[in-house]
Amino acid sequence: MNRPVFYWTLSALLFLWLGWIWFFPKGDARLKGFVKNRPPYPIVFTSRTGTSSFIASSPKAPGFSFPGIAPWQEKEGRLRLLARHGEVIELTWGKKLPDGSTLLDVMGPNLSPDGKEIVFAGRKSGQAPSRFRLFSVHLDGSKLRQLTGLEDDPGCAALPPLRFDSQGNTLADAERKKIDYDDVDPFLLPGGTLVFASSRLPDLGGEFERRATQIWFKDPGAHPRMASASRSNDRWPFVLLSRKMIFSSWSHTKEVLNPEGTGLEMFNPLKPGLTQPCDRWFGAANTITWERFGSVVKAPEAVWRIRPLSTPRYVFMTNPDSSSTDWDSPGDLSVAQAEPGLIASSPSSLAADSQLPNAGEARLHWAPRLVNGTRWTLATPNPCPPNQVLLSAGPQGSLKSPGSFGIYLWPQEGWLGDNPNGEFPGQPLALFDDPDFADAEPVAVYPRAIPVGILQAPSSPAKPPPVELANGQLALGPVGLVQNQGLYFHEMDKLPGQKTEKNDGPVFVPFPTGSIKKIAFYTSGRDRFDDETKPVIAGKLELLKIAEVLPGDTTGFLTWLPTGDPTMLVGLNEKGKVVQVTGPGSDKQGRRARFYAFAGDHVSGVRPQGYHFCSGCHAGHSFNGDYDFAESRR
Repeated sequence: MNRPVFYWTLSALLFLWLGWIWFFPKGDARLKGFVKNRPPYPIVFTSRTGTSSFIASSPKAPGFSFPGIAPWQEKEGRLRLLARHGEVIELTWGKKLPDGSTLLDVMGPNLSPDGKEIVFAGRKSGQAPSRFRLFSVHLDGSKLRQLTGLEDDPGCAALPPLRFDSQGNTLADAERKKIDYDDVDPFLLPGGTLVFASSRLPDLGGEFERRATQIWFKDPGAHPRMASASRSNDRWPFVLLSRKMIFSSWSHTKEVLNPEGTGLEMFNPLKPGLTQPCDRWFGAANTITWERFGSVVKAPEAVWRIRPLSTPRYVFMTNPDSSSTDWDSPGDLSVAQAEPGLIASSPSSLAADSQLPNAGEARLHWAPRLVNGTRWTLATPNPCPPNQVLLSAGPQGSLKSPGSFGIYLWPQEGWLGDNPNGEFPGQPLALFDDPDFADAEPVAVYPRAIPVGILQAPSSPAKPPPVELANGQLALGPVGLVQNQGLYFHEMDKLPGQKTEKNDGPVFVPFPTGSIKKIAFYTSGRDRFDDETKPVIAGKLELLKIAEVLPGDTTGFLTWLPTGDPTMLVGLNEKGKVVQVTGPGSDKQGRRARFYAFAGDHVSGVRPQGYHFCSGCHAGHSFNGDYDFAESRR
């Protein structure tokens, strides 16, 4: 969209939106007493009896018996709107759905592009078990309706873990599929397509025993379709004005390079491999048609609820202690900003006997959170035009006293490089605080002119030939085409995180030109729950296929792969060993990082007859330079 058309479109949306806002209904008189200041924009937020919306990972539990794994639930949750004139409107509590039921808990609101409709996850009363499904409501509380989990919704794509009801009786297969999943974190696109996180593809991630969630799409009138392939948790998708999608992805794997350096195996502490298992959250990105994956923020600290700002930075919730991996109950939470493309972590490819050199530039810019000498907990950030950040905040210890969390505005500027405990200048601007609830997940209500366009992923340009696998057999099911170009392409040198404390760099580099002769693809098989006697059949790591690297100036590969299980890959040299490289950037202690050609920070999926593209082969699977930070156009 060219700039004049963009501005005219946005101006028209703003005019219509402001006129509609004028007719907001009157709010709850009791709740008005909890309003501290009027907001610059109407604010949609949740008020819940606890802080489970601050938790990214699903809980560790097998979930074979009733009620199954029930992540992120609270006893009570309400969706509310704080209007500009200071009224507070209950949008869901006590309001009836078309079937006569009501909602007892809500989570994860987002706004439609025109700023008039809210989509969110909710749990209905009168159901056992009550699991999260997606709903929508207009800003005035009208037209509350259910979007997923309706009668014609098939539910899970395969049999899930839950197999016994509350009386210990075996559930029918169809009932298991319709009950045992959660839809959360919705985002609504122009034309009505929903993007969300869901556990509809059952998987416990192997021995981790945590229900996996992937990114899914639901087009109007169609059943949901899966996009990402995670065996852990993909959460909080958000679409930029450029129609690129960002989300948080949990890199939680136990596949490592074997001691011989010839391929992958599962981690064995008695026989360590050449790399370490992964356990990090990073900021991921993809095209809206889901054919070009990359990372946009990769740091030792977790990247949760990543959102764009009006400056070319991202804001997200994180844990200041980068050494902690207690994702179930983080002892401390804060909010930070990062430059686009930050690369300061690459857990799967970093050699086990190596470490990254000390950085010479700030990785993260932290929100100042010492208020009159007291450290505050900050969570669930979202942008608020023109230059502020909405978030949930409370004094230190608020995680144990959920009612201490309220809705605040934090200035977008003045955040501190690599200092998570800076002094706040004055008092933060409080907007709302209900002492009986954790008020969180605030979203500013304003239109975002996301362009309308194609949403379907590209198909492969040719009919697939017979596909021979590594075991000598032919693939019997559907296949998809995977292409790589520019295997040794330098696209990372200028990314933030590439300089050491000596201003030396780069830290992350491509592998030597001509060193990769073959690509070995592995499947990380999903767990199954369809056996009549065993509650779970654990997935296995298996060599899937070996593809030859193509000769020529645009060295890469072009190969067909079976659909189904998630995949990882390694690059092999002429001797069948995984290629390695040492970055030239060193710190004051002389440390330089050594990496293997192992793409294992995430798993990939292949769509039937789909086309998938990637460029380069480098540690970090980094930002590829074409993610337009269009929020700055406002």
